[in-house]
Amino acid sequence: MMAITAGRSRRHGPGSWSMHSRLLACLIAAAAVLGGSAATNPLRDLAMELLALGLLASAAFLRREAGHGPQRWTVVLLACLVLVPVLQIIPLPPGTWQSLPGRSLVIEIANAVLPGDWRPVTFDGPATQQWLIGLSVPVAAFLLARGLRDDEGEYLLWAVVAVGCASAVLGLVQLATGQLHLYVSAHNNFPVGLFANRNHQAMMMALTLAVTLLLAVRRVSTGQLGVLAWVHLPIALLVIAVALLTQSRAGAVLLALGVLPAAIMLRRTATRAMALGGLVLIGLGAAWLLLSGSGQGILSRMMQAGGDERFMSFDDVWFMVTYHFPFGTGLGTFARAFLPVESLSTVSGTYLNHAHCDYLELVAEAGVLGIVAIAAALWGVLIAFLRVLRLPATGEHTLVSVAALTTIVLVMVHSLADYPARTFLIGAIAAAMAGVLTRLPGRASEMSPQQAGPLPRAVQIAAALLMVAGGVQAVRLALSSIGVGQEGAVRPLGPPVTSDAHGQLAEAALATGDLAEAQHQSRAALKAAAYNSRALQILGEVALAQGEAARAVELLNLSARVTWRNTDVQWWKLRQSLQEGSLDAALNSGDALLRRARFVPETRAAFLALAANPDARVLLAERVAEDNPPWSATLMSMLAKAGPERTPEMLAFVQEAMKRGYRPEDARLRVLFDRAFARGEGAPVADLARIANPSVPLDPAKGVVDADFGRVAANRPLWGPFGWRIGDEGAYFDDAQTSGEGRLLRVGRTGGGDVLSQRLLLPAGSWELHASGAIEGGAEGRVRWRIECADPGNVDRRRQLGRLEIGGGEDRAGAARFSVPAGCPSQMLALEVLSESDVDIALGKVTVRRTGG
Repeated sequence: MMAITAGRSRRHGPGSWSMHSRLLACLIAAAAVLGGSAATNPLRDLAMELLALGLLASAAFLRREAGHGPQRWTVVLLACLVLVPVLQIIPLPPGTWQSLPGRSLVIEIANAVLPGDWRPVTFDGPATQQWLIGLSVPVAAFLLARGLRDDEGEYLLWAVVAVGCASAVLGLVQLATGQLHLYVSAHNNFPVGLFANRNHQAMMMALTLAVTLLLAVRRVSTGQLGVLAWVHLPIALLVIAVALLTQSRAGAVLLALGVLPAAIMLRRTATRAMALGGLVLIGLGAAWLLLSGSGQGILSRMMQAGGDERFMSFDDVWFMVTYHFPFGTGLGTFARAFLPVESLSTVSGTYLNHAHCDYLELVAEAGVLGIVAIAAALWGVLIAFLRVLRLPATGEHTLVSVAALTTIVLVMVHSLADYPARTFLIGAIAAAMAGVLTRLPGRASEMSPQQAGPLPRAVQIAAALLMVAGGVQAVRLALSSIGVGQEGAVRPLGPPVTSDAHGQLAEAALATGDLAEAQHQSRAALKAAAYNSRALQILGEVALAQGEAARAVELLNLSARVTWRNTDVQWWKLRQSLQEGSLDAALNSGDALLRRARFVPETRAAFLALAANPDARVLLAERVAEDNPPWSATLMSMLAKAGPERTPEMLAFVQEAMKRGYRPEDARLRVLFDRAFARGEGAPVADLARIANPSVPLDPAKGVVDADFGRVAANRPLWGPFGWRIGDEGAYFDDAQTSGEGRLLRVGRTGGGDVLSQRLLLPAGSWELHASGAIEGGAEGRVRWRIECADPGNVDRRRQLGRLEIGGGEDRAGAARFSVPAGCPSQMLALEVLSESDVDIALGKVTVRRTGG
């Protein structure tokens, strides 16, 4: 690629800026203030859309200069972008739309609610209309950028740098003060600046870095090193620091990619000192990543990328793509159309509003036409890249063109794992850069002087009328999307247009007992978007109120199938499935409720009943073992606290789950174990321990487990209540030192207390305890072994059965006989140390042997 030289054309002052540049500056400034979030905000979106539509109408009346006419492929691409959503919202007869792939559930809903209804390709007509109107912002930026004069391209680059610096400074202020956030976001503990999402802020920082470095290349080639040192270097350091502070993984990668174009262009003009300076900056960046908290946070998140919830939903998104291919679900419908295909295992308190891969989302919504659009965009980037390669070294457009191409490539790369262009700000910048690229001189883009000038009057009037119509619909959609509280219910601010607005009116009517209006508004909601679970639920409740039980069940079942996230209907589904004996369906609904943290006590109570049912127990155990849902640990705790009479059933359930590979935390089951011991049901607990510790010969009914202290010394305790437990925080086995008498246990000063203990399940009869050990170094103290019976009424209260004491500083070994009475279902073997100083105890093997009946 050619290096940039000092060749420049005459510049115009700000007072002579073209109208295109002024309008474009207005659009980017507005996007900086209002367009930093991809989440829907009706008022912000409306302000941006009305501005963009007004600018498009104004642009139709502006004079076109020779050489700035649209290329054919850009006209075709823009026409397709507009034509696709228009085609998707055209109603089709039932026989046509029902033959499209992925409509089976929509067909069932339509047959139940609106038989014979004409429906468009899109699953949500108003959402697709909103997507089309929102397209006005990037289209306006694209067309206005195409109208820039040859000497105004660099102004666009400085505008990007200005916006990036403003966002970076605002982000640092937010980080320091915790205030001045433009959006309510889960990322507000990061320097998000003008954005709601830290990844989009990092994207903006990468764009700013790439553009400012390319502008710095011009300073190098013209020898303006002072400007380089005092302007470009501080900007570069600022945006790098803010990008790393966001801890965005994608941002770190994009920063590295953003440096490459300037480095390639600078290689012919850079001095050795500049090259050394660049290496130093790279070294500082690497040190930041390795040593700073932010850098380590980025590296840690990169290592854990596989567990990211966004990527865990990839299989569902891919299924959505293939299931609805080749026609798609309709542009702008991802959030709603994704609901029925969402796997239960990915349901949580948050939801997936985008696919986190814009290419997949585009194909899911537009089908094969989305693939065509992606291919056209890639082809356009390739053509632009080849054209930039042919630019002369002193060409007027080299700097701007390389910056524009870099911006587009960075946004396209980030779109592989996110949706940066769905923010108005980044989308407008990328579209403006695309407009600059398509106005490069060439035969395909040139117009004769006769073609220059304003568009024909008829075209101007048609464009203005079209923009006015778009503005009117934008206002209707916005007012319909704003809910206000009225008379204890939420109603749309304006006439209902969207499915959710009709749903609000249906809910308000149901609350007042107006069943006819509730039914009418619910039908209207389902006509606008079939996947409205709440509207189906209201219809079911109306049918129930009218005594149509069978129809109510049909409608409520459809509501439950639309989404796992309607917790009210899933709670109904859980109870209905239990009544019908559909255990698997009941488990699914209960699983969804617990994942959403709704109806938790009621659902857990239902699961307790399922755990007590021999048939349902197996299904519930399979669910816990195979899926390991987030609620399984708390369910185990609740099982442990069930009534004493349910102890055998709960143990049986835990055993079923563990046979299938599930390993609950044994601490959560302590209450259940203690209750089992008190009831004389320790054998099932031992069975659980054997399942969890298959490589260990474990039989607490025959003697001591881990008699030579090997596992506890190696810090590998057994699962369950058996095996040694260290009861003194100051005690530990020193594996680094050995003693001829056994394993070395270091114990801090203690006036008495259990240092080690182990539960046994010895049957009634006569037994003998054998132990050996020594207190090292002649220290004063006593070591006492006790065997105690756990009280059946309270396992923490014990009575002594036998004792073996080892005292003094000499080696000792001994034995003690004891008897286990018939009313002693479990015992504790404990080591007690009494010493006025720290002691080291060499422990030999400890055994318990039966001596008689």
